[in-house]
Amino acid sequence: MQTRTTKEYLHLRDGLTKALLIVSSGREEYDRNELLQEAGDSLMMKIGEAANRLGRAGEPAPAGLTWARVVSNGVRPVCGRVPLTHGLQGDVLWHAHRLAVAV
Repeated sequence: MQTRTTKEYLHLRDGLTKALLIVSSGREEYDRNELLQEAGDSLMMKIGEAANRLGRAGEPAPAGLTWARVVSNGVRPVCGRVPLTHGLQGDVLWHAHRLAVAV
């Protein structure tokens, strides 16, 4: 495995570990804490970007997933984002974070 590919897997692992910390803090804390929301947004982007690079490098996706699904779950919730005060947007982001952890 190339060094570049190894680094992408490490980025993915670290992003998922941090997303797990956000999700484990609970939905109420996530809704209350704008810093957690911003951190979650950033992590979702990083997870999506790492998955995209791994897919382009021809790396096999995890069992039961495609890199495209990981990318869309990582990037889509942040694109065209409305303010976090909009309840539906918070729901979308929360579920996206939980999906990232489930990967």
